[in-house]
Amino acid sequence: MTAVNELPKPRFRLGMTGVLVMWLIVFAGLVAYLSGQEPPVVRAGVDLVRFDIVVTDKRGSIVGGLTADDFEVVENGRRQTVSVFAGGSDERSPDLHFGILLDLSSSMAGRLPLLRETTIEVLNRLPEAIDYTLVEVGNDARLSHFTGRDFGALVERVRRLKRNESASTALWDGLRSYLVEAADLPGRHVLVAFTDGSDTASRATFEQVLRAVRGSGVTVFAVDFSGVRSSTPALRLRRISDETGGLTMFPYGRQQIEEVHRRIVGEVRSRYSLGYVSTDPAPDGRWRQVRIRLVRPEHKDFDVRAKEGYYAK
Repeated sequence: MTAVNELPKPRFRLGMTGVLVMWLIVFAGLVAYLSGQEPPVVRAGVDLVRFDIVVTDKRGSIVGGLTADDFEVVENGRRQTVSVFAGGSDERSPDLHFGILLDLSSSMAGRLPLLRETTIEVLNRLPEAIDYTLVEVGNDARLSHFTGRDFGALVERVRRLKRNESASTALWDGLRSYLVEAADLPGRHVLVAFTDGSDTASRATFEQVLRAVRGSGVTVFAVDFSGVRSSTPALRLRRISDETGGLTMFPYGRQQIEEVHRRIVGEVRSRYSLGYVSTDPAPDGRWRQVRIRLVRPEHKDFDVRAKEGYYAK
């Protein structure tokens, strides 16, 4: 098994599948050119550093309709050239791999019916995912993988979920297991974690998982049912989601669950996918700080949320 601190950076290499996708994009660009539309910008034959980005306005509403020319990317103080760009719902966007982590430990027992209902609702609203991963967390972590064709089986699995009788929670092991599985799959990876943030049984430490998630391409949305925003578990969940460009949400009851559904689905579908070829190709394993911002004056009040860098491996 790959060690937690050896997960690869958020890059992808154009293999046979990538080459096919590249030519499809080039063909789409030709069609766009002939029809007077703006074609995508593509460079091939090299590694790309890729980031998923969400843009919000002052009210927190998601902003769509932006183009590659609206963004500036700076890596370790050097401006980079955007090579690949797509909107969240654009058919050129990378494949979506969607994960759900469910805390089934005794501390979440009273919320299990709500967890089942919420999970199924979110899954039903994201049928475009090419596959799904269910992570069940109790005194250990168990992963189940479902293709799009297995969607009915996934929903039935969620409906039949039962409380883990153990008082222990291996939350960090669950996160680590998903990161390991996601590491070798190109595309967009989103993990939604329904938990109270407590971990009492993991072999992996929070620090190990935090470093691993920084080096991954996974966006984490944490739905914290603890009800205590300032607790150590809550702050750790927020740290993990912030590192990935995701969010931590605190639903205090059923009335806030609809907002959780709406926000997660809206963010997944509205994220921009941006890729570039680094001006420093050396795989030195060091952390590279990346700043992504909007350049037009009319966008000055918008907020850009994305990962803050990657490990160059």
